[in-house]
Amino acid sequence: MGLSKVSYIMKYLKPAKGTGLKIILRAVIVITLISGTVVSSGSRADSQDDDLLTTEERNWLSEHNGKIRYAQYSKYPPISFMDQDGVCKGVTEDYIRLIEKKLNFRFERVPCDTWTEILEYAKQGKIDVVGTIQDTPERRKYLRFTTPYITTPNSIITKKSTRGSLTADKLAGMKVVIVAGYSSYDWVESNYPDIILEPVKDDRTGLEMVSFGRADAMITDLAVASYYIEELGIANLRVAGSIDYKWNLCFASKKDWIVLHTILQKALNDISSGERETIYNKWIHVNLQPYYKNQTFQIILAVSVLIIVISIFWNGRLRKEIKERKKAEKVVREERDLFQTFINALPDTIFFKDVHHRFIRVNEAKAREQDTTPEQMIGKNDFDYFTKKIAQKAYDDDEYVLKTGKPIISREEKIRHADGSEHWVSVTKLPRRSEDGKIIGTMGIARDITERKQAEKALKESEERLDLALKGTGVGTWDWRIQTDEIIYNERWAEIIGYTLEELSPISTDILKKYTHPDDLKKSNALIKKHFSGETDHYECELRMKHKNGNWIWILDRGKVFEWDEDGKPIRMVGTHLDITAQKKIE
Repeated sequence: MGLSKVSYIMKYLKPAKGTGLKIILRAVIVITLISGTVVSSGSRADSQDDDLLTTEERNWLSEHNGKIRYAQYSKYPPISFMDQDGVCKGVTEDYIRLIEKKLNFRFERVPCDTWTEILEYAKQGKIDVVGTIQDTPERRKYLRFTTPYITTPNSIITKKSTRGSLTADKLAGMKVVIVAGYSSYDWVESNYPDIILEPVKDDRTGLEMVSFGRADAMITDLAVASYYIEELGIANLRVAGSIDYKWNLCFASKKDWIVLHTILQKALNDISSGERETIYNKWIHVNLQPYYKNQTFQIILAVSVLIIVISIFWNGRLRKEIKERKKAEKVVREERDLFQTFINALPDTIFFKDVHHRFIRVNEAKAREQDTTPEQMIGKNDFDYFTKKIAQKAYDDDEYVLKTGKPIISREEKIRHADGSEHWVSVTKLPRRSEDGKIIGTMGIARDITERKQAEKALKESEERLDLALKGTGVGTWDWRIQTDEIIYNERWAEIIGYTLEELSPISTDILKKYTHPDDLKKSNALIKKHFSGETDHYECELRMKHKNGNWIWILDRGKVFEWDEDGKPIRMVGTHLDITAQKKIE
């Protein structure tokens, strides 16, 4: 929200004498500000010189074009990572490409799989430039650092079963994993010696260790943790707190190449705030609020209350003596201006129409949608702004509300703005009534849900990718309805022991009992009972099963109860089967 609008609205929140409507209006504004966030943004164009560099710097850069080695980190999403096609992406990659564009220069990229490898290459002079690196006294011995280009917090990630918020002080005695070579590892080790630290090769490994209970917590970049938790579908982790050590990520270059350091800093300085914001918003995503905290219905309710209050106040004022009419008219004008100011401050499009479908009032957001002003829209209809198909749909909806008196709540539609861009909106339309209850028009509000629809599409694609990944691992799955003793196996579960699901029909828990070694079946049952009683967070057992060829094979059987009844008894348990015969032979 712009400061001018904040100041304008906030002054009406102060207690003041005056009409009852003013007081109620201020209360409604508070309610509405709680229901949604009013955001405005601006843009600024940054100017730049024709060439950032001096003649000497340009000559030096030309001599080294394509010869300066840049360490490309492949396992630090969304900051720097390789996608499935082997293309490096992320915040740092976008910065380095922008720097190359501004300098008219190309780096030689050196792919690196671990952070430890990058640091060793830097010490040995095998690389010349490093991205995504924290400035520390130890690293200054062999590198020169630019100013930071992004700052993110270091968060404490635990299982959801770990209660309460955590700080570094509260991690004493706990097993905590941090990626080897990260400066945060040295900082924690130096400042909190009571924490049991264990280095891991990358963030994904650390998060999986916490998820499977092999570590109590992980300290890592919040953006990286959020990316992996969403990408891998790890549902049992949460952010439990943070430490007082932030990532201030810089570019760094060989210490003896002072001219390269100067060139990098100049290019970085020339990246505008708009360009930086675009990169940040592309890769660092803020979680959406839960739907129940941010519904269109809450805004509609606030606007409806406001309209009712205005109607009651107006009726009361009309009963007063004629001598107060001028004073009343002045008050009404002020309140109407305040109401217009209020709806103009909302990001949602708001409109009022008469029975002939003509606009009689709109807010600024509605006018911006069609690249016009609220005043210019008065008296016009949807056919003046939208395609015939979209306008006819709006006309039919208005007719339905006018004829039936029933509202249309949160209908999702696709519309086209004046600039040609397509947007998804959630539309609510209500009938407007006169004092005697007669319908005199419609009013509505539309919220842009394009980002939500894109997020839903991305989530669906992520779930599909997870399903494909699960199939690719060769893991069998089972889903057990405990109280009815019904169980579902996937085809891979049967393949592991040499059968098809059709050959094992009818499917029941008796199949597991039939093919599991008697000694291991007892052990498995005992471990399951421990999980049911709450002694263990999940069930895990290595057991032998009889293969169709007559051999005994080793299976790693894992599972967890995901649904309990009111009495604390398990309802549903889901798990996996993994063939570990080869591993057991090696052991």
